[in-house]
Order: sequence, then structure tokens, then C-alpha cells
Amino acid sequence: MCVQNLYIIVIEAAASGDYSSDTGISLDSYINTSGRQVLNPLSFDFFDTGAIIIGAASSSVPHIRIRASNYGRRITCYAWGENIVTTGGDSSSAELSSYTTNFGRTSGAAAFVVGAAVSAQGMARASVFSLTHSEMKNILSNPDVNTPSASPFTNRKCLMPD
Repeated sequence: MCVQNLYIIVIEAAASGDYSSDTGISLDSYINTSGRQVLNPLSFDFFDTGAIIIGAASSSVPHIRIRASNYGRRITCYAWGENIVTTGGDSSSAELSSYTTNFGRTSGAAAFVVGAAVSAQGMARASVFSLTHSEMKNILSNPDVNTPSASPFTNRKCLMPD
């Protein structure tokens, strides 16, 4: 069964690359255990899962990819991946009103994009229709209404949903 036919939209963090060097990796050059480049849209072996994949950039303008964020043509869009304040302290804290500033990278960026997607879907449903996966992807990566990064996320112009 194809998830795209069920109006299920998957937004996925691009992940952080090599934790030992805090450097993202190119999804274009990733090769799976079968020797295939399944994440490179230009490869014959590309497999599109349908997920909208999110990279992470700096919070300051101009937005640049943070070192830890994976990158490549498979990235749909980006959002801030640093300086994110959210609820919840460290796991040892019993305080209910604690906050953390240590949330970020692609997990933080994906949360921003989910918010934009939920808002867009809510507006669509208020007009008595639902956005498909393709329509949502087009909205989140539309250069006419979204913020470009300071530099492309490797061979493509990456945008932050507004």
C-alpha cells in the first residue's frame, strides 16, 4: 500500500552525520550495503520513500547549514537547528517548568517544519480539502514564499518554510 494515497505526510530529520567529528555527510554519496545510492535523486538506484527530509541551518541570518547536518539533493527544505528553547530540562530534573536550550540540529529543524506543515494542512482543511504529499512538498519548497539559505545544501537551492 502506498502511504502517499492515504494523505499521510512524513517529515523526517536528515540526521546528523559523524558524531566524532560533528560533521554532516552527503546523502548523495551514501551507498547502502548492496552498493546502491538509494538517497541520491540523480542515481538510477534512487528510492523515494516519500518523506520530506529536513536539514538544519544556523538561526542567524544569513542561514547556513550547521556542520552536523546531513545534506544533499534529497533534502527538501531546512529550518533552524540551533538556539532552540523548548520545555523539558535534563532527565534528572523533576521540575515541571524547566526549559532547555540544548535541543536542536535536524531534530529541532524538523519540529519547525512540522509546525509549518500542520498550519498549511489546517488552512487547506478549513477550505474542505486535504493537501497531498506532493502538494505539501511543493509548498514547503516553493522559492516564491520561502527563505533561501545563504548557500545551497549541495547542488540545490534549499529553502526554509515561512
